[in-house]
Amino acid sequence: MTADDARAARVKAFFDRHFGLDHRLHDLKAISSLLPDDPLDLRMLEARCLDTARKAMHAGSHLEMRRFEHLARQLAQCAPHRH
Repeated sequence: MTADDARAARVKAFFDRHFGLDHRLHDLKAISSLLPDDPLDLRMLEARCLDTARKAMHAGSHLEMRRFEHLARQLAQCAPHRH
């Protein structure tokens, strides 16, 4: 497994554990101490949120789409500030 594969797996696991459809996370404040420190990991989480929002929109789940878009915006704001 390459370093990129390991990073992708780590980000996916974090997303599934804290952001997934089974969880009702609406605000990053609830898990702020658990967020990764690496800005690239945060950007990957943001991209995963946006992709999930797109899928929710196509499935007709507008509330889920808005929830994931909101989380993506919060992650975008966190990334530049976490070094």
